[in-house]
Amino acid sequence: MDPLLEQFLSEARENLAFIDQNIEDIGGSDPELLNSVFRAAHTLKGGSGIVGFESVKDITHHAEDLLDMLRDGRLEFADAMTEALYDAFDEVLNLIEAAEETEGVVDADEDRLKEIIESLSAQMGKEAQAESGWELGFLLVEDATSVVNIPLNTLKGISSHKIAFKNSELNEEFCSNENIYAVVFDIDESCMVYGNDPIYTLSLLGDKVLGVHACMSDDNAKSVLSGTEDEDGLLLRVQLTAFIKATFEEIEDALFNFIDELQFLPLDISTLLSVDVGEAGHQLDSLKELNNIAEDLDLAGIIEEVERSMELVGADTLQHAQLQRFLDISGLIDAKETTKLCDFFDNLYKGEVYQADDNIELSSDEVVNEENIEEEIEAELEAQATIEMTDDIAKTVENPRRKILSFYRVLQRQRTEWALQE
Repeated sequence: MDPLLEQFLSEARENLAFIDQNIEDIGGSDPELLNSVFRAAHTLKGGSGIVGFESVKDITHHAEDLLDMLRDGRLEFADAMTEALYDAFDEVLNLIEAAEETEGVVDADEDRLKEIIESLSAQMGKEAQAESGWELGFLLVEDATSVVNIPLNTLKGISSHKIAFKNSELNEEFCSNENIYAVVFDIDESCMVYGNDPIYTLSLLGDKVLGVHACMSDDNAKSVLSGTEDEDGLLLRVQLTAFIKATFEEIEDALFNFIDELQFLPLDISTLLSVDVGEAGHQLDSLKELNNIAEDLDLAGIIEEVERSMELVGADTLQHAQLQRFLDISGLIDAKETTKLCDFFDNLYKGEVYQADDNIELSSDEVVNEENIEEEIEAELEAQATIEMTDDIAKTVENPRRKILSFYRVLQRQRTEWALQE
């Protein structure tokens, strides 16, 4: 039998035994008991996802939802819920026993699976489901600078992944897609005592983990080393930040033992460029030569100019940290979006922390390409023959890339004026 599956089956039996002993009391006055049953179901769901036990994952996912709604007060307990949960976990036990006999993952009977899921859904109720809606499944990092300001050399050289210059709204669609997250482990120091090894769980994500940053003081390092001889086990005193490119569901399945203690920061280029390290407020005129490079050069040319400029900047300045950050994450930048770096480079010499324009990100539907932009402007002008072409368009012939952006801005401005006139 696969060792990972064997371990899951053993742990599943322990969790099922705990659930069976306590599930009839979840409607009582002890909220911690309900939380404990929920965590046991959550562990079952996460473990089943890791080993590919889809039938168990489907059942425990719905059972977990019902328990979560009870503990959050979105549902009032009813006796029928206990029966529905008993049926669900009895089927999970049957599947676990079948897997032990066959030494492999098995599928539930489709009709029985459908019956269980419908029963659990009925207990949650349509109104309750509609009221709960979709919710962000993770805690956001409270202070983004705690992630942005750590060294990101772990991301240097990664060019197989591209990320948005500025992320869209954090909604269900966003979380269902692959994104790069900084995942901060703020975990209890005794986690290792109970066999919850964060490094091992991260290894379950394979190459989806792009890098890990660990921060440990000298005192904590000594504590870890001495903990190897502690009769209670190893105490882990270290802050970990993992950079992971995956869907949230994939991360949740792998890190289910820690998920309630994790903080997430969805990363984009503008966030990563907002590094705030080094002496700020000192204007460096030598960096004015970087003005317009995002308009005039391609990504490779920009990188070359930045590498050359690093020699002109003191290592203790904010500008040095900003240039180094650009080089570290340049492989994550989509070459088609280099013009969005204009504000970053044009203001770099000032010694100010970069803040992206909230309106800088245009969706693919809003960006007008070079092939159709002149036709669209001509059509608008013909429809409004009394309006003359502004001088702004004539000034855009110097640079093809600037021409596209300027045409778009002029078009948008004129559309606004026409709307006001109407």
